[in-house]
Amino acid sequence: QAQNPGRLSLIDLATGKELRRCERTSKATIASLTFSGDGRTLIAVEHERVDNGRSWKSVRRHYETATGKERTSTPLNRSQPEQLATAFLPS
Repeated sequence: QAQNPGRLSLIDLATGKELRRCERTSKATIASLTFSGDGRTLIAVEHERVDNGRSWKSVRRHYETATGKERTSTPLNRSQPEQLATAFLPS
């Protein structure tokens, strides 16, 4: 859920209750979310306008779902579309 741009919430679909909150350091738009097969990692691909709206900056952020903490972030090159997609290999 990305209703609050500074917050990413994991919601229990059965109850509608918030399970975990991932505090975000960015107010960039979340373009996609991908869970790992074991559910322990959530990847968010984010886009943000920079240079007074003339260009975009994209970042991939890895969150630990148990704690909501960001583990890593990687800047992405928007001229290489394959970097903007996320997927996990089956384990």
